[in-house]
Amino acid sequence: MIVLKKKIQIAVFSFIVIGVFIPRVEARFDIIDHGARASGRAGAFVATADDGSAIYYNPAGLTQIKEGLFQEEVFFVFRYSKYESPAGAGEKITQVAMLPNTYLVANPESDSWKFGIGIYVPFGSFTEWSENGPLRYQATYNSLDTVVINPSLAFKINEDISVGLGADIYEGQVVSRKMVNYGRTIPGAADGFYELISEKTYALGYNLGLLYNIDESNRIGVSYRSRFSLYFDGNATISNIPTGAPGAPRTKVEAKAKYKFPDIFMIGYAHEFSDKLEMEADVHWINWSQHSSVLIDFEPEGVFTDTFIAKDYSDAFIYKLGLEYLLNDKFSLRTGCAYSSEPVPAATFDPANPSNRRYSFYFGGGYKKNNFRAEMTLAATFFSDRYVDNSVGASSGTSINGTYKTFIPQVTLGVNWRF
Repeated sequence: MIVLKKKIQIAVFSFIVIGVFIPRVEARFDIIDHGARASGRAGAFVATADDGSAIYYNPAGLTQIKEGLFQEEVFFVFRYSKYESPAGAGEKITQVAMLPNTYLVANPESDSWKFGIGIYVPFGSFTEWSENGPLRYQATYNSLDTVVINPSLAFKINEDISVGLGADIYEGQVVSRKMVNYGRTIPGAADGFYELISEKTYALGYNLGLLYNIDESNRIGVSYRSRFSLYFDGNATISNIPTGAPGAPRTKVEAKAKYKFPDIFMIGYAHEFSDKLEMEADVHWINWSQHSSVLIDFEPEGVFTDTFIAKDYSDAFIYKLGLEYLLNDKFSLRTGCAYSSEPVPAATFDPANPSNRRYSFYFGGGYKKNNFRAEMTLAATFFSDRYVDNSVGASSGTSINGTYKTFIPQVTLGVNWRF
């Protein structure tokens, strides 16, 4: 009993240290991969949901975990983006990002219920264009940083049906920078520098899950995550204002904005062809259509003009197919593919988040010895080339029109320990 308590204490301490204090840097807006093993199956995991990442995919699946569990993973994301204007000017960016996931599942005496808690990144973006490039008046640096603490509880109604629910405690922060085109109205003037930094803000949501074992070889999983809004409050600053322009040489005001995040519905079907081979197919619906606009309110009035940013997103769908094959008692192989539709319309496309339809391919494997497991997944996401022809840059007297290309390779490493 003393040894077990020490193991639990070590797991809890590791959960706090690793899950909270590892820095988070995001490279995409909607983060579709969670869990190293699940990622190896292209995230087709809603009807499997038998490790810590069930907290994200389907909390009802926690009832399948018979022991206590500590699980830690890190996603290393490498993004390569390229912009080329119709005239041939352009620039390239290369970025590296890290997204950790941490899960802890308790080991109660009862087999009918299970409690777990996860810390992970649900949404995020990070883009950094050159301060001297053709896109500098729209975006030089933009980051949207979110993290969620997600305590979850699962109940086994009978041998075939489990349900789960969780609370989502979100933290978010936004940073935005760009250059100001003073040369448009003051001949020969150098660019100004605009920066908006919000304080950290918080929001609440919830998630629900259902897992149904049709028979020994077939399962269906369904889960839902609620929408939420983050109310950002911070400061906007313009510096290097040329002499003769209002506010020279530097102006700072308070800035407020509300950002809406979508609810998500996921459904999956899993089939076991044998004791060694399993397949799952999932569909995820992301309700981006409720994200129609963002209003940045500056105070006091009269210094900056309030900024209305049209979004007019459409709903997105993600289709996933994954396979897992057990080579023997120690080694397993996984593969999968996914297609993500694009919610951002051409009219409101912004280089701060240069996205498009995504085609993702995954290959991974795992090693198991006693209560320890190690996982690794390699992935490649190809974005369709996107030609943009809109008026987003008109307010600064410039254009963002042209072709955008993006490629994202990814490496995921994970370990878990059952106690």
